[in-house]
Amino acid sequence: MRDWIFIKFLPQLSQKPKVIYSTNLKIYYWLRLGDNIKLSKHDRYVLELKDRIKNNYDSMSINVPLRHSKRSFGEIDIIAQKGNRFDLYEVKCSFRIMKAKKQLDRLKKYLKLENSGSYFYCGNSKSLVTV
Repeated sequence: MRDWIFIKFLPQLSQKPKVIYSTNLKIYYWLRLGDNIKLSKHDRYVLELKDRIKNNYDSMSINVPLRHSKRSFGEIDIIAQKGNRFDLYEVKCSFRIMKAKKQLDRLKKYLKLENSGSYFYCGNSKSLVTV
């Protein structure tokens, strides 16, 4: 069985995947892992972190877009659930922990998840830090 990921439209796809969400600005697709696509460095780091932590959680979603009214509020790289607890993960290619902390604090406030855990993952150094 293959894993599924939610990523933004990639123009270099050889096959047209199923459209599941569409706006006049962006089109999102569900793609199977293993399909012949070239992922960005950030997307590779997100999948690397997902594989690293997947055994610790009951369920996990990656690249979850958040909308507020008509505009985009942001995107959660990984949101994971274990029982009643939610954890948010922000992935950066380089060690920009202050930007990640600001984004995670804003998301926790917006989603009313003040008691959830927040983590920062630097893909370049492969380090996972509690924020």
